[in-house]
Amino acid sequence: MKQPSVSATVAFRPIFHPDRRRGQPLRRIFGALSLAAVAAAASALASEVPVAFRNTGMEEGTGTPAGWQKGPAVAGVQQVWDQKIAHGGKASLCLRKTVQRYFPIAQWSQFVPIAPENAARKLKVRCWVKTEAVTKAIVDVHYQGSSPQPGHAWAIFLGQKQDSDPILTHDWKLYEGVVEVPANSSKIGIALQIYGPGSVWFDDLQVAWIHD
Repeated sequence: MKQPSVSATVAFRPIFHPDRRRGQPLRRIFGALSLAAVAAAASALASEVPVAFRNTGMEEGTGTPAGWQKGPAVAGVQQVWDQKIAHGGKASLCLRKTVQRYFPIAQWSQFVPIAPENAARKLKVRCWVKTEAVTKAIVDVHYQGSSPQPGHAWAIFLGQKQDSDPILTHDWKLYEGVVEVPANSSKIGIALQIYGPGSVWFDDLQVAWIHD
């Protein structure tokens, strides 16, 4: 199936399954690293500046999740603040689609202004995701600025890139992606989206500017 083109550079990948290293002593995991490697890792973390999205653990709210907005209602889609399924706490944002079509897109979203002093143009997005029979879901970065039309870039892709690819079902897994944001942007947003049928849960979102 043909994907829409986007102008920004996108890189996305799953990081690791949460159970893979559970219970292993820290010295077994990190003991082989040299001091130089540890210093480089610390420097990389220091160069990331978190973006102040609200309620990224999906915990806050009364009746609805604080900070997050539902997109327009889509027939055959449930947009659920799920307080029974979660990664690190007691709630997540869920999209469940039962109809066999890709459009219109259903989503949860949130926008924040870009601080004027922030000169970084690369944005790193991390998110824990759980899927059940997902054909296509996205963590999308939106940006608005002086250009007549707003733009967007996919940070994380979940599901089938080709019709022959397997449908995605897995427990909680950490995904990460990096996108470039145009220099004239004054506002950015995160949209948690579902295109095709399936169920997807999002939790423990982290968004940060990367300073080279």
